[in-house]
Amino acid sequence: MSFLKKLFRGEERSTTPVEESSSHDPVIRKAVEQVSSHPSDRTRQALYQHLRQGTLLVAVQSLPEGIGTTPQTLTQDMPVTMLTSTGPDGGVVLLAFTDEAALHQRIPACPYLALPARQVLDIVLRDGYAGLVINPAGRWADVPRADIQRIVDGVYH
Repeated sequence: MSFLKKLFRGEERSTTPVEESSSHDPVIRKAVEQVSSHPSDRTRQALYQHLRQGTLLVAVQSLPEGIGTTPQTLTQDMPVTMLTSTGPDGGVVLLAFTDEAALHQRIPACPYLALPARQVLDIVLRDGYAGLVINPAGRWADVPRADIQRIVDGVYH
């Protein structure tokens, strides 16, 4: 997929695991845990509000060639293969994580990209995924494609 140039042009964002201590989003993680422990419209709406901001980690097969161990801004398109799975409704979903511990619980020593959560939602819509599953190896939450469209459209604010 050639999406990194568009996502990072002009932004100073880390695309490597270098910032391990800061590449997590405890607010989104807590919201995911609430949806998992106490599923309700209220907890799901709280998660959706947090997904309009914050950061998610997306596991990749490998980091693009030329990506070093320091934070950097990408200046060209770079294809990556992201971790996906079959979702609760049978479609292909993108897997995302709130922090390294959650990612490594699912797939140890996996490289990843730290992306703004809103851009992960855009990827799901643009690339035709059925939805998003956050922290699939522990307390997890799924976000169906229709709900992602509503989040992006500003229905949950």
